[in-house]
Amino acid sequence: MHCNHLISRRAFVRTATAATTLATTMTLGDEPSRTARIGMVGVGNRGTSLLNNMLKFPGVQVPAVCDLDTGRATPAQDIVEKATASRPEAYTEGERHWDRHVERDDLDAVLTATPWEWHTPIMVGAMKAGKFAATVVPAAVTIEECWDLVRTSEETGMPCMMLENV
Repeated sequence: MHCNHLISRRAFVRTATAATTLATTMTLGDEPSRTARIGMVGVGNRGTSLLNNMLKFPGVQVPAVCDLDTGRATPAQDIVEKATASRPEAYTEGERHWDRHVERDDLDAVLTATPWEWHTPIMVGAMKAGKFAATVVPAAVTIEECWDLVRTSEETGMPCMMLENV
């Protein structure tokens, strides 16, 4: 597989860290700390667990959360507000409301913890919007979805990452 863009190992580690539960402002070498602005799609049990883990690190901001269920989105907003003194916007209006979520200018990365069938579409949407994309397992449920992720990453230059549950 040929990649149309080059990314240094250090930049990849920094990016993956920003897009996952390890999102931090830790310095890598002599580089200054940076803020990681992460949008969360899916804040059920796994998503809320990831959200709580991310918020343990300094410099993590969560400007937006997205879930079909306001009964999940509102507590997620409360968690972020308690941790950061800033209340994220909630996207709860239908199955495709994540489209608006990933288009936000104030996000560096999008992390999805939704039902499986939404992992690939959300990650593809995030990469097309210029965001780093991460998802809980599985990243895709068909071979074609796997290729969609590869092609989109190559076309946009945005990396994507599948998280492990263990």
